[in-house]
Amino acid sequence: MERLIENGLFGRGLIHLNKPALVDRYNSCLEDIGLPTSALDNFHIDGWGWSPEIADEMENKFYLSHYGPANPYAIIISPLQEDRPIYFPYHSFDRRMMKEVFRQCGSQISDLTTETAIWIDVDQEIMKYRSPQDLLMIESINLKFNSTSHLMKAAREQRELVRVFYDEENAWGDQQLHKKIIESCTKYGDLRFRSLDIPDIPFTNVRSFYSRAFEGVFIFRDLPGQKPLLVFKGDVSQFSGELHHGHIEYSLHDKNLLDRLFTERLCDIDWRWYKENEDRIKRIQYCLLADAITEEYPDIKLREVTGPRRKRLILELEEKLKLEAAYFELDRIMKLLASKKNPDVKDLSDRCRMLLAHPYEFVPEVTKDVIWQLLVNMSPVDTYQTFLYDKELFYDEYQKWNHSKKNWSIHFLKQEYILPFQ
Repeated sequence: MERLIENGLFGRGLIHLNKPALVDRYNSCLEDIGLPTSALDNFHIDGWGWSPEIADEMENKFYLSHYGPANPYAIIISPLQEDRPIYFPYHSFDRRMMKEVFRQCGSQISDLTTETAIWIDVDQEIMKYRSPQDLLMIESINLKFNSTSHLMKAAREQRELVRVFYDEENAWGDQQLHKKIIESCTKYGDLRFRSLDIPDIPFTNVRSFYSRAFEGVFIFRDLPGQKPLLVFKGDVSQFSGELHHGHIEYSLHDKNLLDRLFTERLCDIDWRWYKENEDRIKRIQYCLLADAITEEYPDIKLREVTGPRRKRLILELEEKLKLEAAYFELDRIMKLLASKKNPDVKDLSDRCRMLLAHPYEFVPEVTKDVIWQLLVNMSPVDTYQTFLYDKELFYDEYQKWNHSKKNWSIHFLKQEYILPFQ
């Protein structure tokens, strides 16, 4: 992992809390929430407030929650957390949720974090997930904001006291009211004109998402078949493919899952889309070649191989049956598309159908992200797409690769992956 860190492919965008005041504020949030505090004197946090070092310290990646993946808490120490990556999202909508928080409350966050920290109660209205079907009960999420020094509460109370003083008849003679206003101003200063109050924020974009609960579950709703679809990453479903329940569920590696995704109009193979995204077929083909060369010829640096030598290597790999047949099928498809002809999807091999599947054009953008994450889990061939949509899966795969494939992937991603902090 050190090489990934050195090349900005792991840990990028994390915020270093290395000052006692910031560490104390973070621990104050944990204490307020009722969670164990950290003994570390410095650590990093992501856009959610999750720290990889504290997760290691507590031996619990779900340490920002009382109930595992259900109802997690987020911590904001700095406005710099806006648009930073979330390295351990409990659910795939966490990133969009935090974007909405900063969009609506950026000014309050900037003001509050000058002297306190914020923690967010992500209330899903479900205490604990007892079965995967409980995930279908998530209809909306209520984000409730709290500050460790009670600054938000003090601002509300001070404004209300001043309102009563000005608006209610004879309030000028209320000595108790005078005393409360003076005490509040003495302790907190004049808060009336500061941007400190953050109301609850409802978040409803949860119709399709991925959850880490139950070893990982993909949830899709609002489908043509009317029934919601659950896909289990851990291949734990005992009813994979059965259709007579109130919902449909599949194990991730069920051979019939891809057909179901096409039937429910979640996936498609649209040659118009590929004409607009033609580099993707080239990238898939290049990744297949990289798999074969780094395995069979680990001393060869693929990025330095050009022209005739690459053709020779492809021929040798084909003769040794070390290069997937899909590589040559993709070559034929690209030639057909270049000649303005559309291949017949019915003629594609199952392997190519899997490699070429992409989100259906008319599904919402948030659903497309979940579909991409599902597709790379079904077949993590495209290294770029895997890194983009499921970094944890990429890191797991990376650990299994030989030195040659690791070197290739770093160079490849540094060329392909140019988005900041993602």
